[in-house]
Amino acid sequence: MSNWEVPVDVARVQSLEDMDKVIGAFEKNYTSIYPSGARYPEAGYQITEVYVEAIAKKPKPVIPSYPLQGKEPPKKAYKGQREAYFDGKWTNFELWEQDLLEAGNRVDGPAIIEHTMTTLLIPSQNYIELDEHKFMRYKRK
Repeated sequence: MSNWEVPVDVARVQSLEDMDKVIGAFEKNYTSIYPSGARYPEAGYQITEVYVEAIAKKPKPVIPSYPLQGKEPPKKAYKGQREAYFDGKWTNFELWEQDLLEAGNRVDGPAIIEHTMTTLLIPSQNYIELDEHKFMRYKRK
């Protein structure tokens, strides 16, 4: 038994006439891929899989802007220091809490920015700056 999967672009099936449109669209698509002699409509048709592809308008996300607070991060964002093995040696890294950093802040490496969802390591030759959206811009010194 052969298994042929051919996508058919049909908006909606609510009647036998609609199903005839599906079969017609299938036949047209099938014969554009395979020789028409390979058709065997007398055997019937079997729909084994259906998927929906939709296009919808949706609003663009609103990315909040924050006033720039200056390069110096607030003291409450500083969590201390920790040694980490990096680039073949133990290095002392400053620890910062990402959620407490503010727009305009700069954190120089070596540093680690901690967040509940991720951790960002900043080597000594790099730094990050938070822009007006609090997006981190990773830069080289």
